[in-house]
Amino acid sequence: MDEDDADAALRAALDQLAFATRSAAALSSTLDAVEGLRRVCRVLVPGLADWSAAGLVDEDGAAERVCLTPTRP
Repeated sequence: MDEDDADAALRAALDQLAFATRSAAALSSTLDAVEGLRRVCRVLVPGLADWSAAGLVDEDGAAERVCLTPTRP
């Protein structure tokens, strides 16, 4: 591995760590599961995805979409 490869690997690792940190901060900033998922969806777009969606399943097995985040203009 030459110096350029090492720099690229380090940049990629730092990008992944920054994303994980932003996601953890979004989840830990509220005790409300729905709001936490909404915040994580906003972290995902546009840095990692073009859009994101999240849902929860209740005790009866019914699914409910709690957020759908499109690409920001």
